[in-house]
Amino acid sequence: VVILSERLQHAHEQVIVLQKDNRELEGRNRNLLGQMAKLQMDLTQTQKELADANDLLLEMRVDLVRWKENVLGFRQEMLASRLLLLKRVEDVIRLLGGVVEKPKPKPAAKEAAKSNEKPTQPGA
Repeated sequence: VVILSERLQHAHEQVIVLQKDNRELEGRNRNLLGQMAKLQMDLTQTQKELADANDLLLEMRVDLVRWKENVLGFRQEMLASRLLLLKRVEDVIRLLGGVVEKPKPKPAAKEAAKSNEKPTQPGA
């Protein structure tokens, strides 16, 4: 009877310790669930912001490409305009009885033209 009583007492103490541990674990679990819900909301918000930023970057890239096309097109228009203006000036000089000689490129000018060329870049 004494042995059974000691066993019962020991089992009762173990039950109390296990119940206490269980309550602590349930409290930690509730805290973790609350943290998880908050982090899930933060993750959703961050994903939304990332998607918005990605859309903005894509839009900016399209605008940049369009801008580059406009600049290059404008540059070509200005060159064509200048060439046409030079041709008209030559025509006026000829009408006035002048002679227009085409300048011959100098070797130094050829080298300068070569150095002004853009080196090709991979992926450009």
